[in-house]
Amino acid sequence: MAAWAGLGRAVAGRLLEPAPLLAPCRIDAKGAECASLLKSLRNPYFIGDQPLGTQVSGWLDAWTPGRSPYVVAAQTPADVVAAVNFARIHNLRLAVKGGGHSYQGTSNADDSLMIWTRALRAVTVHDAFVPTGGDDLGSGTPAVTLDAGAMWMDAYDAVTTQAGRYVQGGGCATVGVAGLIQSGGFGSFSKRYGLAAASLLQAEIVTADGVLRTVNARRDPDLFWAIKGGGGGPARGWWDAQGRRKRGSTAMLFDERPSAPPHHAWWADDQEQVGAFLHGYDSMWLSKALLAPAGRPRLGEALFNASRHMSVALHFNKGLAGAPETALAATRDTATHPGVLDAFALAIIATGGPPAYFDLIGYPPDLGNARRNAAKVAAAAAVLRAVAPGAGSYVSESDYFNADWRAAFWGPHYPRLRAVKAKYDPGGLFIVHHGVGSEDWSADGFTRLT
Repeated sequence: MAAWAGLGRAVAGRLLEPAPLLAPCRIDAKGAECASLLKSLRNPYFIGDQPLGTQVSGWLDAWTPGRSPYVVAAQTPADVVAAVNFARIHNLRLAVKGGGHSYQGTSNADDSLMIWTRALRAVTVHDAFVPTGGDDLGSGTPAVTLDAGAMWMDAYDAVTTQAGRYVQGGGCATVGVAGLIQSGGFGSFSKRYGLAAASLLQAEIVTADGVLRTVNARRDPDLFWAIKGGGGGPARGWWDAQGRRKRGSTAMLFDERPSAPPHHAWWADDQEQVGAFLHGYDSMWLSKALLAPAGRPRLGEALFNASRHMSVALHFNKGLAGAPETALAATRDTATHPGVLDAFALAIIATGGPPAYFDLIGYPPDLGNARRNAAKVAAAAAVLRAVAPGAGSYVSESDYFNADWRAAFWGPHYPRLRAVKAKYDPGGLFIVHHGVGSEDWSADGFTRLT
């Protein structure tokens, strides 16, 4: 315990021992505190404000929310450095969580030390930003600095609603900035502006050796490339939550807690995702070649046949075919699967059910139906892959059980990512399910296999 006490002092008392998220309901499933909690769990901002909260409540036969006995609620980069050093020295499983939106469950792990970045939420708009070491690059460019725990709604409110500019980020308001950029990052206007990762100018990152590094195209360029996907103009009122509220729009729902910022809202269409229990999920890039006259009949037939098993959604904003050359060039300099470059859309086949934690009040998940749905997702995906063989997947929206995940997520970029991983994290401190280098570890991340 002396070691833990030392960590607590090193992070100025910000070492938490959080109770399980559902503790009030475990104590009294019919009590007022449990009822209040279950109501709050329909609010994605509330979930994100809980150290052990996850935006989905698990995935059938894949993962359920894990519990970290200790959480460092980081407020400074020094807190992150202290936690990383402590985990490395004491050979601990480490989890890192910002928004907690990982469908794959990568922002939580049982028996781990968690670094929780929720409190790091500053958003700073720059008129002329010059990357460190880039004094010869002129007078700089308009940019925004976003702390690791910032959500895209905070970014949009500052950059677009208030400053009248645009930043490429995610479409879901409560997704964390850092996680989305590292996955590639698609949003409502990606077809015009490309990936969030492609817009990254510079990042501060704590590596496994406990060093706080400022990385950009000139400083540690290999690491800078690896974190980019390894993720003015239109629609100034798009994220203006208060403006929508005043107009009586029902497109957004609001965080009604008294302490909530007035711009904290989320799209009503995203409500079904809050706390959802995933049954099955898969995605694939659909090449523009399938739209050529020779390919259209095959594509149309495949979409119809796939839909006999499970509905198929085509996310046209998540394929960059037809995007401006500037957006394509920037995307080529990221670790994102190159299949996105000529994809006219990302096909997503997914389904789920009500939050799994509702079993606390007598409504357990229907596992038989969930498994039937999972099989339907797999069958529909197989039909589409027959006309798009070798199509990659978007890492943030993909199949948890994909055995060929390295090729599916990163394609030819994987060997380079593997080399960067070996250089900056030779001990494998940062390991998540189907993340770079995870093939060297057991599924729970505790045992090195090679």
